Amino acid sequence: MPEIQALRRPFLDPVQPVATIAAKKGHSDLLKFALSNGADMNRNLMRAVRHGINTEKGKQDSYLLQLQAETEEEYNSPYPGWTPNFIPGPWADEINW
Repeated sequence: MPEIQALRRPFLDPVQPVATIAAKKGHSDLLKFALSNGADMNRNLMRAVRHGINTEKGKQDSYLLQLQAETEEEYNSPYPGWTPNFIPGPWADEINW
């Protein structure tokens, strides 16, 4: 039974949706709380931060602007966390990146 709970755990954890909704609505205090309690800064949350900056609260919030600046490079990459150095094989150096 513990295996089933381990599989379901990400779906039962309410912190990630709270973080996403808080970011989208521009509530940085709730977002800080959710991030400090285990929410992951994934691509969906990065997108929600960008939506939250366009709200009235978000335009004046330095924390959301800081998060956007910190995650800008990863958000704009087609595959977050991926770099050409991870490609194995002798042909990897021949590609013009």
